[in-house]
Amino acid sequence: MTQTISHLGAVVHLHLHNGKKSKQNINKETFVYVGCLHGGDESIYERLKEIITEKPEYVIFAGDITGSPEIEKLKHQFYENKKGNKKLSQFDYFGDWAATLPTEKRKELLSSVEAAIKRIYEIILDMQKRGIHVYLLEGNWDNPKLSGLNAIAGKDISTFFKTKEFFKNQGFPFIDHLKTLETDSAFHIFLPYHTLLHFNEISQSHLTSVERRIHEVRTDKRIILVGHAEANWKMHHLNESPPTAKGERNIVIENFIKAIRLFLPDEIIYPHQHARIRDEKGNLRGLNEKYFLHITKNRVRLVMDMEEKKPEDVVATYIPYGLVAEGVNSLQKNSHL
Repeated sequence: MTQTISHLGAVVHLHLHNGKKSKQNINKETFVYVGCLHGGDESIYERLKEIITEKPEYVIFAGDITGSPEIEKLKHQFYENKKGNKKLSQFDYFGDWAATLPTEKRKELLSSVEAAIKRIYEIILDMQKRGIHVYLLEGNWDNPKLSGLNAIAGKDISTFFKTKEFFKNQGFPFIDHLKTLETDSAFHIFLPYHTLLHFNEISQSHLTSVERRIHEVRTDKRIILVGHAEANWKMHHLNESPPTAKGERNIVIENFIKAIRLFLPDEIIYPHQHARIRDEKGNLRGLNEKYFLHITKNRVRLVMDMEEKKPEDVVATYIPYGLVAEGVNSLQKNSHL
């Protein structure tokens, strides 16, 4: 897969076509995957508008639309200053710290969300009017119970903008459960954050029906798993020893691994993390790099040496916050991407 990436918004392009058709009559489908926006900013809004002019058939927002530039700026400052700051280091997450801010400051942050989300909505509405199929996958910030906005609101602020409710009222409901999308060239499995958190509660009959359909179409269609969680924790912490995920994050990652082993996708696409991937020495890895996962009966292992890569290994595509990735991907099985 050839890719170019620029600092304009978290977007990945995949162009899929059914390899069984003749070269003269290829049925090409274009999918655009949008990562965490958290309300976006002017550059991201412009990039989303550009996507419309490129006329993809599908645009898939992979979670965490909710937020605002003001909240993201403060969040960035929190994580940048957290290390070495005794006061900030006692908080694991931004929301925990934001909850301690004065009421007026928290109201100011929450009031910034509506305008940002409505900017994104207007673009999504334009996409739909142009015939683009739009899907919204629920991220943790989009979930009414898990959203970081709840932490900011605390117990003393009861009224603030609800992204999920707003989009539903406009005719764009979020995907908040295990859902599949079958097209001419691909079979997508969508796993929202909340679904991954409670993956063990999905009925066996539902899982079996998805497995069965994957088996029926695997020869002709690319199986793509889109989830709002890290597909591999180690890949995002190569310069830590040993890397460990804790609490809710660990549960979500372990359940994502269960889903990967169960559905055996050709490719995994995910956002959720924001930072770019670094190597063992802490150096930024190339923006165009994908990575591979080797799946066995009992585990999913990160392929560290490309000489050990096997044809059946799964491709993983990570969408960092604030980046654009564009590429062309053939449906041909086990091709080098």
